[in-house]
Amino acid sequence: MSTVDSRFSPWTPVDTTTAATSEARRDARIAWCVLLLIHCALCLGFRRFVRFLRVWPVSADASSHSLPRDVKDVTVAVERACTYYPKHVRCLHRSAAVVLMLRRRGYGASLVIGVQKVPFAAHAWVELDGVIVNDRADLRKDYCVIEAIAPEAHTS
Repeated sequence: MSTVDSRFSPWTPVDTTTAATSEARRDARIAWCVLLLIHCALCLGFRRFVRFLRVWPVSADASSHSLPRDVKDVTVAVERACTYYPKHVRCLHRSAAVVLMLRRRGYGASLVIGVQKVPFAAHAWVELDGVIVNDRADLRKDYCVIEAIAPEAHTS
């Protein structure tokens, strides 16, 4: 039996009464712009893209919502933005967008990249305090982590 944390699953049914709110539409527009920003960052090369993700700050303003609701709102907004984005959005773009948006809401999310040997595949996902928030909870057993891009610690 799988121990999937359903609080973070983006595939649980969306509450249709709140899905069309102006806040949800605004989040989807922001997610679309973040996807464009990520696309531009990747055009500069992977090393610069990783640096860009590392230095993106975690907002000091914590969200007024609960963590599961924020994660759900962000993943739904990114999925919605992907349907309107003119290019095919892969897991790296999608996960990077979720990371940046969660950091904007005050959570120190990390982008994790993993590979499997046979058959060869690579995949990216988001972790928050060691919990996978935008994919299957048991993903780490299928992939060997090669990079985890966490926010840099800022000292004031």
